[in-house]
Amino acid sequence: VESHVDHEKGIASLRFICRGGKHDMELKYEGDWFDTNVLKEIDQIIYNDDDERRLYKCSPDQTITLIYKDKRTTDKLNHLTGLDFKMYI
Repeated sequence: VESHVDHEKGIASLRFICRGGKHDMELKYEGDWFDTNVLKEIDQIIYNDDDERRLYKCSPDQTITLIYKDKRTTDKLNHLTGLDFKMYI
């Protein structure tokens, strides 16, 4: 994973490799905020029909915690911690 932010030019990008495929994403620049809409696109890229894992988020305030797990494990984590991870899509 490689990210780039140029505050002077107001641009942001993300680059990563998933299962051998290269992905370059131009992000919506929001100053010091992260454009969370890009996470939906990332989840669709990393999703694999042979794998039950998905991207889940927990965002109780201005922070976001992401996990990449299956529903059963995520439900267990929610129960044990009292957190509320939800599937991103």
